[in-house]
Amino acid sequence: MYSNDARESHEGICLPLSLTVEAARQYQGAVDLAWSLEGDRASLEPIRKHLVHKGQVNEERSEQAVTGYLQFLLLALTTGEPVAPSEEADSVWHTHILFTRLYEPFCRRHFGKFVHHLPSDPEVHPPDGFLKKQNQLGALFFGRNSIYVSKAGNCHNSHGCHSCHTCTVHIRQGRSSEPLATAVSAPTARCASCTANG
Repeated sequence: MYSNDARESHEGICLPLSLTVEAARQYQGAVDLAWSLEGDRASLEPIRKHLVHKGQVNEERSEQAVTGYLQFLLLALTTGEPVAPSEEADSVWHTHILFTRLYEPFCRRHFGKFVHHLPSDPEVHPPDGFLKKQNQLGALFFGRNSIYVSKAGNCHNSHGCHSCHTCTVHIRQGRSSEPLATAVSAPTARCASCTANG
């Protein structure tokens, strides 16, 4: 494993998942987690192939969807802020969860605990500035290479487990006895069609 300190002294080095040097400086453990996730990309190959086979993403965009998912996990699990994945990254997350024998050990390897997912409450609206803050974090972490922050998933998602609100992760900080990561109800935004229909 590489420490943040080792990476900071080599500003010209290419960091995994397009992580910026600025994010590596500000968030302890970001570089190590990014290398860990990138190094385990091959374990997501059955997920990527399944998404392509089911027509949820085309072959050309499938690698980008996986990268967006890994960026989402890195951002959520490093910052402790509630964030939402893009529609494509959300599809990767949902498919990964369905492959329980792959998902459970992946979570334990990288996060030390199982990362639970709970759908958002459709009656709860996102806090003011949620998407703006998410986009700012994405830009800080990944610069122009931020795949997932342009917009959160919407009610046209392919997995259909909920409408309008995307899946989010919020990390509890605190005592070591608390879970490292827990997904909670923190919806992102309503699509224009659902907003118009109440």
